[in-house]
Amino acid sequence: KQWYQRRVRGEGEGPPPHETQQQEEEEAVDKDRIVLEGCYRALKTSVKKSDLPLLTSAFYSQHVKLCCESPVEIKHTRWKKLGTLLKQLQQEGILTIKEQKKGVQSITAVDFSHIHLRGMKKLEREEEGEEEEEEDISV
Repeated sequence: KQWYQRRVRGEGEGPPPHETQQQEEEEAVDKDRIVLEGCYRALKTSVKKSDLPLLTSAFYSQHVKLCCESPVEIKHTRWKKLGTLLKQLQQEGILTIKEQKKGVQSITAVDFSHIHLRGMKKLEREEEGEEEEEEDISV
């Protein structure tokens, strides 16, 4: 009611508070999905057995970020930190993490046949710069 009364008087702008809260929750779920699918895709298509052990920070920056369909920071997801997400993946049996030194973790093993990784394919991205270069060469 308060929102409506302010809106009638011309003081309130935007949608009612419950609508913005619902939108924020939907965006948060979407960001979680993007990061999780990025992890799955990176493990399936980008990380090789020969890369292991792989520092978790390198895994995120060099593999996961490149495999996400859109840029998302881990701190904007429900996990807030990479370690929390990787612990979940370890509990699911997807990967194994070991602490090399205090605060330095590495991925030591990956179950490439895990059900969550099946069906993951490389992200198809069209690089505009590469297309332009190809056109210039053929002319």
